[in-house]
Amino acid sequence: MSRSYDDYEELGHYIEAASDALGQAQGKLMYMFPLEDEDRRALPSKYDEHALDVRFALERLREVIAVEFDAELPELEVPPDKPSRPRPFGRGEV
Repeated sequence: MSRSYDDYEELGHYIEAASDALGQAQGKLMYMFPLEDEDRRALPSKYDEHALDVRFALERLREVIAVEFDAELPELEVPPDKPSRPRPFGRGEV
C-alpha cells in the first residue's frame, strides 16, 4: 500500500484529537472520583493509572509512526505549502 504525506497528516490529526480527548477524560475522572490526602491535596485515582497507560500507548504509537514516516520521507511528495513533518510527528510533539 502506498502512503502519502496527506495520509500521515490525517493520522496525526487523529492522534492529536485522541490525546486531547484523553486529557479531557482525565479531568473528568478527577472531578467524578476525587481522592484527597489528609491535607486535601488531590491524589491520583485508580482510573488515572489507566488513563496514563493510554497516554503512554498513544506516545508509543506516535513514535512508531514517526519512524515509518522518516523511512518513507524520501519517497513522499511534501506539498510546498506544508511543513516537512506533519504534526505530531515532529520531535516530542504529543
